[in-house]
Amino acid sequence: MTYAVLNDLWADRLLVAGLLGAALGVLAFLPYIRDILTGATQPDRACWLIWAVLASLSGASNFYEGATASLWFVGVQVGGTLVVFALSVRWGSGNIFSAGSLWVLGIAGLGIVSWAVMDTAAVALALSIGVSALGGARTVIKSYVSPDSETGSAWWILLASSAFGVASVGSLDPLLLAYPAYLFLLYAAIVGAGISGRAAQAERADDVARSLRRMQIPPLRRVMPDEASPRMRRRTMKNRPEGDGHQIAA
Repeated sequence: MTYAVLNDLWADRLLVAGLLGAALGVLAFLPYIRDILTGATQPDRACWLIWAVLASLSGASNFYEGATASLWFVGVQVGGTLVVFALSVRWGSGNIFSAGSLWVLGIAGLGIVSWAVMDTAAVALALSIGVSALGGARTVIKSYVSPDSETGSAWWILLASSAFGVASVGSLDPLLLAYPAYLFLLYAAIVGAGISGRAAQAERADDVARSLRRMQIPPLRRVMPDEASPRMRRRTMKNRPEGDGHQIAA
């Protein structure tokens, strides 16, 4: 019976990979959303606006190009991105309609027009991934400069989720592989930036601690007469009041 189950799983391995990628995506977005609501994470509004629009475009193009098992992974990515963007409007950081985000949205609109005119999703997908990578660079930089402003565990789980997303494609079709492969590289960059940022913070903290130790001045210690010079000892004995039992005999 076990062999039959394993054989069935292997036969449906693409579907299993897609479902695992989707499940891990849900597990990743839940703590991220929790940290947004508690104020522990402040997503960049403009970045998530870009991702929301372009993830929707990429998801639609994957569906149009005939993706099957990988649609589970892609669907969770699109849904989670839309939810995070909606929450970032209130609890995020940065200007949502910056010049850069408006420029990116214009590119996305151009991709949709080209899709409608040329009847192929290739151009729209290429534009969406290329511009989304530019938006993702904002979060990569943010993860390095301020790693505590991002939920590190969520990005690790998303990295694993995207690996299953790539596996769920099951072919070398560039149009179907492009989006999950791009997400894998993006999440790897964000995870790496977070690790490097925390290491840099720790190194700066160690440098500050060493500087403070070097600047410390040892406490003043009272010099006893026996440790002083002969002139200081004579001056100390001369200034003592009479009758203290230590005056020098005439």
